[in-house]
Amino acid sequence: TQLFRFLRDTGFNYFYNGKYKKSISYLKKALIIFPCDVEAIKQLGIAYLKKSDYDVARAFLLHVINNHKPYDIFTKNYIIEAWRSLGELYNRLLLFNKAILASKMAMYLDQDHINTWDRIAIAYNGLGEFKCANEALKRFKKKEKKIKRSMKKDRAQW
Repeated sequence: TQLFRFLRDTGFNYFYNGKYKKSISYLKKALIIFPCDVEAIKQLGIAYLKKSDYDVARAFLLHVINNHKPYDIFTKNYIIEAWRSLGELYNRLLLFNKAILASKMAMYLDQDHINTWDRIAIAYNGLGEFKCANEALKRFKKKEKKIKRSMKKDRAQW
């Protein structure tokens, strides 16, 4: 397990430093040890998305969605992130209807995540449905303001 954690954590570190090729290499090695680790599978899908390898990214993201159940908060968050990333992937491929569906699935699981509204707005804009895009942007901005107020309140309490 120590080797697995080292490989997975190193893969994450490379990912967050924008070195997606190295991240993919380490995450693949980690998955050889524990092939069912949902966190590593999800991160591998997102790394492929960042590298614009959309077919492989889609396969990993759908694997997370289709093969894992939200039994705990961590797994649920990985599934939500997989849906959101799938929405981003479909936006990049100009498959806006699929992007909206994927984003709405993420929204169904987590209604408070503001980036989901942003991705929905991009998809509606791509479809030429500007009224829906503007409504989604308004919701995005409303959620963003709510979060900023909450953060300001939290800081005041400290």
